[in-house]
Amino acid sequence: MPPRQPSIKPPVFIQDLDSCVVSEGSKVSFNGEVMGNPQPDITWLFNDEKLAESKRHKAVYFDEVVRLTILHVTKEDQGVYSCKAVNFSGEAVSKARLTVKGRRL
Repeated sequence: MPPRQPSIKPPVFIQDLDSCVVSEGSKVSFNGEVMGNPQPDITWLFNDEKLAESKRHKAVYFDEVVRLTILHVTKEDQGVYSCKAVNFSGEAVSKARLTVKGRRL
C-alpha cells in the first residue's frame, strides 16, 4: 500500500491572540497557535497595515506557535495587531488590541 498523503487543510487558529494593556516603556508579546497543511505563511499587521520587523518588533513562527514581541512600547504602538496565516487552501486571521498606559511617575 502506498504511504498516505497528509490531508490538505486551510489554516485555523487553535489559540487566538489575546488583547492586553501595558505601560509605556515595557515589553509585550502576542502569542497564538495556528495549524494548516501545508504550513501557512505568516504576516503580522498593525491597524491593517503590514508590520515590518525592526529592532523593536520581533516576529517568531516555530512549530505552529506564532509570537510578536514589541520592545519599549510607546503610545504609537497602541492599536489592533493581526496575525494572518495563509496557504493555498485558505487563510485565517487572529486579532488583538494593545492599549498603552502612560508611565507612572
